[in-house]
Amino acid sequence: MPVLNTIESSFSIQSQEPSPEASVFNRELGLVDDREKAPKVEPVTTPKTDPKTAPKTAAKSTAKTAPLTVQERQEKLDQLASIDPAVLAHTTVKELRTLTAGLIDRKSIATGKDKNKVELVLAIQELVQPTRERIEQERQLEIAKKEAEALELLAATRTPTAQAVRETLKEKWVSLTPAQHAKNILDVLETVVSDLKTNNEAKLVKIGMIAHDFVQTMLKRDKVTTVRTNLSDTRKELKTQLADRVNSLHYENLVEAEDQFRQALSISFEPYQKAYNSERKAKVVEASNNQVAIDVQPLLAKATDVLNKIADGLPVDHLNTALAIATVTGRRLSEVFGTRTEMTAIDYKTVAFKGQLKVKDDVLRRDLVLNIPTLVDSSLVISALTYLRSLRDKNNESYCLEDPEAIKKKYGKPVSRAIEKYGWDSVYSELTFKTLRDIYALVCLQNKPKNMSPNAYVGSILGHDPNQLETASVYQKFYLVGGVN
Repeated sequence: MPVLNTIESSFSIQSQEPSPEASVFNRELGLVDDREKAPKVEPVTTPKTDPKTAPKTAAKSTAKTAPLTVQERQEKLDQLASIDPAVLAHTTVKELRTLTAGLIDRKSIATGKDKNKVELVLAIQELVQPTRERIEQERQLEIAKKEAEALELLAATRTPTAQAVRETLKEKWVSLTPAQHAKNILDVLETVVSDLKTNNEAKLVKIGMIAHDFVQTMLKRDKVTTVRTNLSDTRKELKTQLADRVNSLHYENLVEAEDQFRQALSISFEPYQKAYNSERKAKVVEASNNQVAIDVQPLLAKATDVLNKIADGLPVDHLNTALAIATVTGRRLSEVFGTRTEMTAIDYKTVAFKGQLKVKDDVLRRDLVLNIPTLVDSSLVISALTYLRSLRDKNNESYCLEDPEAIKKKYGKPVSRAIEKYGWDSVYSELTFKTLRDIYALVCLQNKPKNMSPNAYVGSILGHDPNQLETASVYQKFYLVGGVN
């Protein structure tokens, strides 16, 4: 079977007319019908005329020029509104007058070359401002419409049937890594660009559909945040593997196609990311207005008891160990079980942490060392992490893994069962591994430096992007009772 057919079938690509979703890509990438395209600005050509007859010809031409119809006027305004002000400033007076013919009375503009141009540009800006505002309102309405559609689709992915489909896809795709996705995608793109019978616009539509279907398949398999991470990793792999194909006969076209695929990927995923952000913000607002009281003392006592047992050489299973480490350090599941994680004691209740996950495209932050507070003696934390790394399962394999997604798949459900089994949920019935991170942030806030805002401080110890302080609002769902030692 040809490579294209094989890969397309795995992405559920249909060889048919572009879907409504694909038409969105077409518009975003500039593939619109002639009826939808903005009128092009044609170069101004001045016919050669006899100087003696020129005034008469001009007079006749003026006499024949009919006023613009309402539709013609709107088309001209839309055309002017689409031109960047910086471009207008570098356009000749002759071209500006052509663009504004029928819209601006030339006699109302002062004479003098420089002054004439400045006033003409200002007049154009004032003239098209209402049109630009209308276009921006239409754009915002379109974005809101996309977000609403994405929210409906996200809700549909949470039905029991959709969850069952997701689990099936997870099993099917378990061995596919971003590197394998990137190879498959480049194979498809190379087949597309090497097709000499298809014109460039049709190829661009095809690339948009491939990107759309790839995102859709990923969303059926994973939640939005996981898809975002996987797409980021796939983009990096595309860039790396593209360099390895420099000897390809179609390399230059492949480079262009890969760039187009990236753009289409972003366009396809953007509505889901915005919908997720809107949904998340709504949850934060709701949580802030309905905070849950929590007494952390029993939780900290339980974590301390587990860590002391490990320090005393007593056996503790890997799940209980991980829960204790997460409680006192606020690290994610994939960071606790991750082989890239490193912790070094700084002082009595501070460790240097390396191995931050969810750093998006900022590769340098993966090597960032964070000095984070611990809620117990830091030596107990180091000893527990060392102990967890030393544990082996019945096949004599380490419980710690390198791949974050593999860790989530392997330990997500077992950890949830361990929370109930070992009584970690006695302080809060809806306790999850993620909730331990939220509670940790809330406890640490009690000793926040005076010169930092709550969000800035929480973001600094949880390793959030410093430019996205709103992500640090996780602590707002709880308030403390009983105090903290």
